[in-house]
Amino acid sequence: MDPTIPNRLADITADWLTDALRTTGVISPATRVVACDQVVLGTGVGFAGDLARLTVTYEGGDGPATMVAKVPTSIDDNREGSELLGVYEREVRMY
Repeated sequence: MDPTIPNRLADITADWLTDALRTTGVISPATRVVACDQVVLGTGVGFAGDLARLTVTYEGGDGPATMVAKVPTSIDDNREGSELLGVYEREVRMY
């Protein structure tokens, strides 16, 4: 499965994270995410994005205990301006 990239922090669920980590080989096919707790680090920061620290719990194997998620900002005016200027496209191409 090719996981869809989330547009909101709320889109990052245990099921989505399981698929994303399996697809990229970070966790084994036998491992699944059973919990993904989020602590918001900022809204509208870091190239107009929303940031959260994810604390992840697994079943059937191991994986990264924590990670940082970055999605487009939830602030409508900032997101529209960033899209107009191509900020998100440039950032994705950098990675």
